Amino acid sequence: MATSGLPPVAPTTLPADVRRAPVAEQRAYRAALSFERVLLGQLTEVLSKSALPEDGEGAAPQVYRDLLPEALADGMIAGGGLGLARQLSRSIGGATTPPTPPENA
Repeated sequence: MATSGLPPVAPTTLPADVRRAPVAEQRAYRAALSFERVLLGQLTEVLSKSALPEDGEGAAPQVYRDLLPEALADGMIAGGGLGLARQLSRSIGGATTPPTPPENA
């Protein structure tokens, strides 16, 4: 499964059950997590444009504002994402392992 246009996924962001799964399931989950990362990047970009005023600011605040959506999306993915990746990986035929309930539930 080619994910050349998607951001790379660090192995540490994969849940333990996915790391123990067959390679095909890991690839499907990585592709789904990469897609979730792109989606989060787009959503946070729209959010930041609607939430931050642009009046009277110099170039430095604009640079930071441009970096905020990507940093926020990266942080969300590093924290486990929204849970879309598990559902997406199942729908593309990768995950056969039953879902593991959250540890703090």
